[in-house]
Amino acid sequence: MRTIVMILMTTWISVSFGGLKSELAIGYKIIQDTTSSDVGPERCLVQGVVKRNNGQVVENALVYGQQTRAVRTNNEGAFRILLDTADQYLTVSKGDELQGYMEGYKFKGGHEITCEIYVYDINEMLIVDKPVIYLYSENEVDVELTLRTEMELTFTYPLISATNKWETKVSADGITTADGRNYPYLFWEAETSSLTYRREETSVVGDIVGTDTLISYLENKLDCFGLNSKERTDFITYWGPRMTPYNFVLTQFNFDEVVEQMAALEVSPTPDSQRRVFMLFTGFEAIPDIEITPPEEIDEPFERTGFCLLEWGGTEVSRKQLYHSL
Repeated sequence: MRTIVMILMTTWISVSFGGLKSELAIGYKIIQDTTSSDVGPERCLVQGVVKRNNGQVVENALVYGQQTRAVRTNNEGAFRILLDTADQYLTVSKGDELQGYMEGYKFKGGHEITCEIYVYDINEMLIVDKPVIYLYSENEVDVELTLRTEMELTFTYPLISATNKWETKVSADGITTADGRNYPYLFWEAETSSLTYRREETSVVGDIVGTDTLISYLENKLDCFGLNSKERTDFITYWGPRMTPYNFVLTQFNFDEVVEQMAALEVSPTPDSQRRVFMLFTGFEAIPDIEITPPEEIDEPFERTGFCLLEWGGTEVSRKQLYHSL
């Protein structure tokens, strides 16, 4: 039986917190995936070309699997490598200049894959996706909210001022800006190179979750964190489709003071109640061999009183970036 698959896998690395948008498409393109009688049942032959995003081929780059010795690309950027089926990703590097990887694709035994792998500057920023800020008040209140962060803001909506400030009215009708437009929340994104998992000595703080139970897991977690039904639905409908293509995910949730260190919020008047939630996740085909420390439970439930602020955001950390930080 002969199977042919053509697929394009691209990860957008962008961190959003306001300013100019900077996106870099990295990933790979599967040209063909066929069964081959010349490849053993425990091996997968991967061949193709390594390129920059501008289409330029990359000579003399190292291509290697998680458990497989490296090969080098020739002067046309071409390579050919026989992987073990236990390999979960394929890495490409050229000194301290370029890096790329092929992950999230199953290296099946007895298959021959033809692909293109795209590399990026190793100093490029990571992506932080969709922090959104909900503001609530039964009584109308004039609110100034300033975002203080060393990250470069890449997109905001509504547009933030040159001093990273939003000026709004908040009431039972929602958030209203000076031009009379209403918004369900304030949106921002940014770029950073310093985002990492919290750790306790040699272990990562978090949960390993099978994606067959992911939705109920997220519902329970978000309930505990104090998100209401709309906020919970917004979170799950945004992140669920990003997470469920994997078989397992590593998740880590950070709160309030930890998130404040990433990006401080100066709010006037001061909210009567405030909660900030930020998730990191990494997807896997199989349960990863990583030491995990379960997170501590939140001691006190979030109680909404008076003028209330709630924010959630997150980012997907690639397996390569995770393993590099361990």
